[in-house]
Amino acid sequence: MRMLRMFLFVLVAVALTTGHHAAADTSAKAAGKIEIAVRQADGTIVIREENLKKTFPDGGKIEEFKVVKLEDGYNLIRHGHTASGESRTDTMLLSIARNRFTLAPLKWYVTCVRGGCDWCDPNPGKTACECPTSGEDCTFGKNDMYPNQVVTARP
Repeated sequence: MRMLRMFLFVLVAVALTTGHHAAADTSAKAAGKIEIAVRQADGTIVIREENLKKTFPDGGKIEEFKVVKLEDGYNLIRHGHTASGESRTDTMLLSIARNRFTLAPLKWYVTCVRGGCDWCDPNPGKTACECPTSGEDCTFGKNDMYPNQVVTARP
């Protein structure tokens, strides 16, 4: 009888522990929290490129990813060129918790596009874009945020 009680105790403990972890994993996946970057102990931010798409929705190549701090907080910057060769920069707000960056729960992100410019930058307030080399304005736009446009892994 003592062995049976011990067996049942261990069985219940394992079931409770396993159930708790499964529920936590499910809720994290349901929240869609895909890690974009991690801040190391020395302050360096390492981008998790394996979680990011390498092309824009039109098929143009994304050539660089950065995490920068703007007026509204940390942002993921994706820079490259559209399929037609224009410079394109996307800026997406990030959330940070425990030194891990994920996409913030916004419904839009900023895109700057211009032909004849190597790199279009959004201003710090993300209200306009300009080409730093010429000082000319770039086309500024807000796009609907769909995480699968940014990340390859699905929650």
